[in-house]
Amino acid sequence: MKLDMTSIKRAMVAVPVVLAAAIGGCASTPIPADKYAGAKASIKTSEELGAEQDPQAALHLKLAKEQLAQAKECMKNGDNDSAKMVLDRANADGDAAFNIARADKAKIEAQKTITNIQTQMQQLQNPNTTTTTQIGSGQ
Repeated sequence: MKLDMTSIKRAMVAVPVVLAAAIGGCASTPIPADKYAGAKASIKTSEELGAEQDPQAALHLKLAKEQLAQAKECMKNGDNDSAKMVLDRANADGDAAFNIARADKAKIEAQKTITNIQTQMQQLQNPNTTTTTQIGSGQ
C-alpha cells in the first residue's frame, strides 16, 4: 500500500474530527437527576401504599430499589446514558408495585362494601332480627 501526501493530509484532518465527535458525544449527556427523583418518588409512594404486603408488588419494589442503586453507580462512574435506561426501568417497576398495591387496596375496600351491603340487605329482609339483637344486647 502506497501512502501519498494527500492520504496523509486526509488522515490528519479526519482523526481529530472523529476524536472530537467521540469525546463530545460522551460529555454531552447530562446527569438524569429528574429521572432519579422520579424513580425515587415512585418507590416511596409504593412503600407508603404497602407494596411489601403483596408478593408481586414486593418483587417490583425490590427490582426498582436495585435498579435505583445501579443507576446511582452508573452516574457516579459518568455513564449517564446507562443510568437513564436503568432509571426508566426503576420507574416502571416502582409504578408497577404502586399499581398492584393500589389494586389490592381497592379489592379489600370493594369486599368490605359488598359485605356491608349484604348485611344491610339481611337486616331489611328480617327487621325482627335487628330488634331482637338490640334488645338482647341491652341497647
